[in-house]
Amino acid sequence: MNSDANKPSRTDHPTSLEELGRRLSAVLDKFDTRQDAAAVAQRSTDQLAKYTKAAAQPPFIPLARLCEVEGGRMEWLASGQGEMLMSSMNLMRDAEGYSS
Repeated sequence: MNSDANKPSRTDHPTSLEELGRRLSAVLDKFDTRQDAAAVAQRSTDQLAKYTKAAAQPPFIPLARLCEVEGGRMEWLASGQGEMLMSSMNLMRDAEGYSS
């Protein structure tokens, strides 16, 4: 019996470039245009497309800029865990009676 059959593929792992690209695409969709996102990231729209297609590994600083402007969480972008947006976390905290 092949023990590798039950293992997730490397491209399905939450930290794979493919999965990161999918999450980055969701962050980019928060911007009005890809040009706006490219300006914030200080990258070309072509370079952002390479990141979303897993053709290149994005550096940290452009990702941090994108998340900061749109309220995205770096932890979610990196791992897929938790809420995508800071505002979602704040709403959950407020609903549970926690203060910021």
